[in-house]
Amino acid sequence: MERKPLYYLLASLACIVLLVMLIGGNGLGGETAALLEVESQAYPAARAELQKKQEFVAGALSKDPDFFAREAAGWKLRLAKDQKQMEAAGGILKAAQSLAKEQGGEARASIEQKLLQVRAARTAALADAGEIAGRIEKLLALRKNHAALLEQARADHEALQGGDTAALKAKVRRAERDWPAKKSDLEERLQQIEKIRRDGENAWQTLQAQNALPPEKIDFFAMATAGEMLHQSLIDFSHSREHLDELVDQLYISWEKVLVDMAVEENEEVRFLHKIQTTRIRVPGSGEEAVAEPLPPIEAWQPVSRAEYEKHKNDLGMALAVKPAGKYDEEAESSAAEPPGYAYIAPPEQGSNQYGHWVRDQRGGSFWEFYGKYAFLQTLFWGPSYRPIYAGDYRSYRRHRDSGRPYYGTTGGGQPRYGSSSASTRQRYGSSKYVRTDGFRGSRYEQSGGKYRGSKYETPAARSRGRTRSAASRQSSRRSSQGYRSSSRRRSSRSRGGK
Repeated sequence: MERKPLYYLLASLACIVLLVMLIGGNGLGGETAALLEVESQAYPAARAELQKKQEFVAGALSKDPDFFAREAAGWKLRLAKDQKQMEAAGGILKAAQSLAKEQGGEARASIEQKLLQVRAARTAALADAGEIAGRIEKLLALRKNHAALLEQARADHEALQGGDTAALKAKVRRAERDWPAKKSDLEERLQQIEKIRRDGENAWQTLQAQNALPPEKIDFFAMATAGEMLHQSLIDFSHSREHLDELVDQLYISWEKVLVDMAVEENEEVRFLHKIQTTRIRVPGSGEEAVAEPLPPIEAWQPVSRAEYEKHKNDLGMALAVKPAGKYDEEAESSAAEPPGYAYIAPPEQGSNQYGHWVRDQRGGSFWEFYGKYAFLQTLFWGPSYRPIYAGDYRSYRRHRDSGRPYYGTTGGGQPRYGSSSASTRQRYGSSKYVRTDGFRGSRYEQSGGKYRGSKYETPAARSRGRTRSAASRQSSRRSSQGYRSSSRRRSSRSRGGK
């Protein structure tokens, strides 16, 4: 009884030793090496688990062929596909292991890609086989005692029919009046919710009809399918109702995602970070006496790709995404960075909107002025650095925006008015990591153009120089060692001769 656990322990240790031999000292990197180790151990386990499920299905079909005749052929085809997929994953894993052994860190990206393919393939094959095995287990249990299914189905049916949508419908109707452009979409979503409820009701009727039949005539496949459909209808009904409620709320909130800080973390795996502040404004609906009001902003650091970091290095204090009221969050506009607050300004030819209007100064110039009840927007977006926005500024912003280019504006001295190079921006965000480090100019990443030795962005030339220096160092060390040993032998020989 003790031999089996000892065998598995020794096998695991041997596997780990092999992996250390494969990845040790080749610059593969901690994350890639860990991924290789995980997949090298997870794949054999997944293959063994797939075989168990295949044997279980084959045994069930052999034992009761008539009962499973309806779906047996389809299950066999799926299991054969799962087997091929698992075998293909094994081939990809071997290729990744060979790359790790032969090329090491130079092939890191290719190794990671292959390992992720292995993970996806083994997971999908095992999940599909598990679904078939689970279906068989459920059918066998249902044939033995279908009363349990009916009890669960009855609870699902009662919950589905008892779901109240009256308050949601009233909320949707008001949103349709406030945002006419969304009426057809909101109506379609309401109808879909009611269709889900009807589908659940039809499934319940199927269950009742099957239950009324003599036991020898019950279609257990139909019962199982109807029970699953009813349960899924309840889930979909709840999710769809909650989602529609959230979508309606989104229509009454405008927001801007402003880049308020940036950071570079220099380790073997260089990480790029953006600190995003989401500034939110709630807009009142029809029948509400309240005016628009700011909601607490949300700030969070989030990792970004190197390309995304480089793209927005000049955009400190700029809005990277804008979502006006009357649209869903998924409809946010993020074509190019723009100054915060500009989205609340009406085009000069329009003259005004709910937030403010264009007025003329003493010299006849047209500038934007927020209404008194929305004056907080001026402070919210620009703070003490606010300067009037003239029609020419706004038209220039629109031209940039329409062409997909960021708009930084200009000051009287010809300097950028917005963005990382703006004096007012650097003053407002003076405590940010990006301003305090002057854009991380002293970092290895910036000084090397993002290609410093030791990082995964290291250039092939730098890597080659590093290997050459390392080889030269080792050769020099060997020569020194050999010279020392030779000198020691000569001194020892002279010493013996003297005696």
